[in-house]
Amino acid sequence: VAGSAAASGSIAASGPAVFVSNFNMAIRTDGSVFAWGLNLNGQCDVPVGLNDVVSISAGRNHALALKRDGTVVSWGANGLAATTVPIGLADVVTIAGGNNYSLAIKKDGSVAGWFVYSTNEYSIPEQVTNVTSVAIGSGHSLALKSDGTVISWGNDSYGETIVPEGLDDVTAVAAGSSFSLALKRNGTVVGWGNNSSGRISIPDGLRDVIAESMEPGIQVMGRSLLLSCVSLFSIFLHCLLF
Repeated sequence: VAGSAAASGSIAASGPAVFVSNFNMAIRTDGSVFAWGLNLNGQCDVPVGLNDVVSISAGRNHALALKRDGTVVSWGANGLAATTVPIGLADVVTIAGGNNYSLAIKKDGSVAGWFVYSTNEYSIPEQVTNVTSVAIGSGHSLALKSDGTVISWGNDSYGETIVPEGLDDVTAVAAGSSFSLALKRNGTVVGWGNNSSGRISIPDGLRDVIAESMEPGIQVMGRSLLLSCVSLFSIFLHCLLF
């Protein structure tokens, strides 16, 4: 999840809003990365010589950087092997850091994940193909496919992975603490999962919600703004996710 852009580049805040990471990252215009904040797990210790970075993402206690050549670098806490980037991983266009695990979208629309799991909580379903963006919640993930449909997997304590039947024409997704949101092309928002504090009770009359044009996936580069998604959608999600 990225915050407002600095004068020198773009900024990534501390991952999905449901996490308490307390660190920040920024890409400079020269492709280098700067990180600051809580550094108990080395998440602010950017690898020496890291450059040519085009996108960044922060998990709970680890950091990810996508390089221009489509490779990924990760550092920080390696719980569940979250920073152990698969050997040979290439052609990546989007990265996302979660709670001790990481996801990447490749050029061909497939999704790669790295983590160690003893259950299916983090296992990526076979039908996760032709993906254009991903979102990570506290224990579940969402993938938006090129046909506008959504697939979800992971922890399902509150039905957060049960995508509403017939949901289509989706242009953006966001995942929170045990709940999920989807923005449709017609400007409406759909929510499912835990409704504690009304987090998926979409306000009556909420219409004309938009998501700014951005790179494939969840990151915005340059001097754009990305909270949970972007634009009005980001403001709406920001209120819900916090």
